[in-house]
Amino acid sequence: MNLVVVNSGSDGNTYLLNSDSDCVVLDCGVNFKTVMKTLDFNIKKIRFAVCSHVHADHMTYVKDYLDKGFKVLMPQQVKEYFKNNSLAIAVEPMKKISICRFDIIPFEVP
Repeated sequence: MNLVVVNSGSDGNTYLLNSDSDCVVLDCGVNFKTVMKTLDFNIKKIRFAVCSHVHADHMTYVKDYLDKGFKVLMPQQVKEYFKNNSLAIAVEPMKKISICRFDIIPFEVP
């Protein structure tokens, strides 16, 4: 598995944990089409996405992932924007969640 930086900066943050068969999108701050181009348009690789916090450069495109049927893990503060979407999954700090062969432990950063 390798980390691919799609973009990092105030204009949008998105990273991919990428292997031959799986991809996890970390932060949804870059246009979905750009992410698809990075993945050679192999949408089937994406297992889920994670939105780290409630800043536009990390969450602008969360709705695109939800609309395409992907689960998106996010803090409760972000979940408030997507209350009625069952694919928007609120996570709690230090509570492990297992999804698609991945174990994730969210943590707070001051």
